[in-house]
Amino acid sequence: MATTAQWYGQAPGLIMSARWLAQDLRAILMKNTYVPDTDNHLRYTDISAQELAAGGGYTVGGKSFTAKAASYDAAANEMNLQGADISWGPGATFTVRYAVIYEADTTDKFLWGLVDFGADQPVASGTFTLDWATNILAVSQGPAV
Repeated sequence: MATTAQWYGQAPGLIMSARWLAQDLRAILMKNTYVPDTDNHLRYTDISAQELAAGGGYTVGGKSFTAKAASYDAAANEMNLQGADISWGPGATFTVRYAVIYEADTTDKFLWGLVDFGADQPVASGTFTLDWATNILAVSQGPAV
């Protein structure tokens, strides 16, 4: 008889949502020269050299998420992490390709997620908004192991 193990539906999401709600999580913007490596980039220090430089309406270290919440979607077996949109501007002038979500208030500053815009996003004396629609990140139960 084969042995399998799996998470209870809400367990992974509950673990992540507790950290989501308790930590200062931020979004930073990345240059178009950044090469994402979701297997090996673990901490802010692994990617900080490719963050946008200060200026043009951007501040190094990014902006904190506000209005954070978490909700469980039983049909999809996932915990959805939500927060308010984040904007830079008006008057922002820069070009960005990626956004990264990370823990700003921990020693390790762990990376949580990557947003790939698919192409360079230039902003000229305007406002750049990370519009999260409904969910910022979803934590799935995953397959049985």
